[in-house]
Amino acid sequence: MAQEQLLIAGLGNPGPEYRWTWHNLGYRVVEAAASRFKINFKPGKGEYFAAEKMVSGRRIMLVKPTSFMNLSGRPLLNIVEREDIFHDQLLIICDDVNLPLGRIRLRSGGSDGGQKGLASVIYYLGTEQIPRLRLGIGRETPPGDLRNYVLSEISVKEEEIVIHMIEQAAEAVITYIHDGINAAMNRFNTPTIADKAT
Repeated sequence: MAQEQLLIAGLGNPGPEYRWTWHNLGYRVVEAAASRFKINFKPGKGEYFAAEKMVSGRRIMLVKPTSFMNLSGRPLLNIVEREDIFHDQLLIICDDVNLPLGRIRLRSGGSDGGQKGLASVIYYLGTEQIPRLRLGIGRETPPGDLRNYVLSEISVKEEEIVIHMIEQAAEAVITYIHDGINAAMNRFNTPTIADKAT
């Protein structure tokens, strides 16, 4: 990849009451990536926290928007315009109820799939051609109860699966940074045993 900078945004909701909910997995992935790079998040010049590092001559920005999930695109548009970042220099990380729990999937673009944070990003940036990393959280409740589900806390039993998924997602972020979206997709979009059985 010849890009001089990358913006990697993990979506979530600010505040300790949301910390351990399904909707905050994006935050936890960029935090895990920041830990690997030994960098800390600091308040940004807008509705976000950011951690930055130069990697192989490129500026890497890990970002946690603080505008709440459904308005995630607003602070990202602010960063993109101010820093002159192209859409293919982005990676959006979010939870996805349409993927089974524990599964991650990268795509170079596409629809929001019903994820309102991703929908906000697409709306504000004006394109669906934005790389994204989705983390499967399954759907254990009827569609009408979806809001309650994504804002519910992860159980101790589920957290074991989630921790492994976050580590895998953080590794996917590192691969994306060093080798690009295609290499990351080839490595991390491999079907799981459970997927092959269905």
